[in-house]
Amino acid sequence: NGFEQIVALINQRNALENEQLDVAGTKIRTELTALGDTLNEQEDYKAANLVSIMQKDFLNTWLHVSKFLETSDPAAVDRAYAGFKKVESALSFAQMISASDAGYVEAIDAVVANFPKYEKAFTDLAAVIEKRNKINADILYANSKAISEKLGAVKQSTNNDAQKLLAETDRASGASEVRNIIVAGVTLLFGVAIAWFIGRGITGPVLALTNVMGRLADGDWTTQIAGAERKDEMGRMARAVLIFKENGIAAE
Repeated sequence: NGFEQIVALINQRNALENEQLDVAGTKIRTELTALGDTLNEQEDYKAANLVSIMQKDFLNTWLHVSKFLETSDPAAVDRAYAGFKKVESALSFAQMISASDAGYVEAIDAVVANFPKYEKAFTDLAAVIEKRNKINADILYANSKAISEKLGAVKQSTNNDAQKLLAETDRASGASEVRNIIVAGVTLLFGVAIAWFIGRGITGPVLALTNVMGRLADGDWTTQIAGAERKDEMGRMARAVLIFKENGIAAE
């Protein structure tokens, strides 16, 4: 089921972000900030300036990562990877110089150890989000196609009914003006009524659930989920999203 896959991918995305990406990123920022403060206090400005450059490069990379998590913009992924390369280059250079602080090497080694974890967590996150977006798009396409097919069937059925009514009208009155009015009226009424019913009954709930999942993925647990009491496929989808919401609230 597409909706169940999306729920599972959203859970995976949240776990990667909260348990890996944020943890590694926080450690890197903490180590660099502490090291920079220490080097400035010891007036080792050369090493302190290098650490400051690494902080700036990492902050820019972190901003691109955050932008992608917020918008799923592929361009942000490319900018994030470009930032990873700059940070890696600065770290390699930092490992080759000496500093006055005895803990310099240990601090740089800690950053070097955590940075690949941060980069891998982002790579995994990007893959999960891409997969989620593809499934989401496929679901919307499938439902749009189903609506189009049903509208086509309704149109054909309406035309058939109109033709039958036309034959009966011709036999009863033989008046072409009356016949044309009846055909146009029946076609219009049937088309409007059925199109409204299908559009409201299928598109509305699908788009509503897609909207709800997006808000839940952003951590908005106050989002209300409608349709869970339904006995059809839409009800099953809504209940799957409700389970995801309850699990998310429990994990807070």
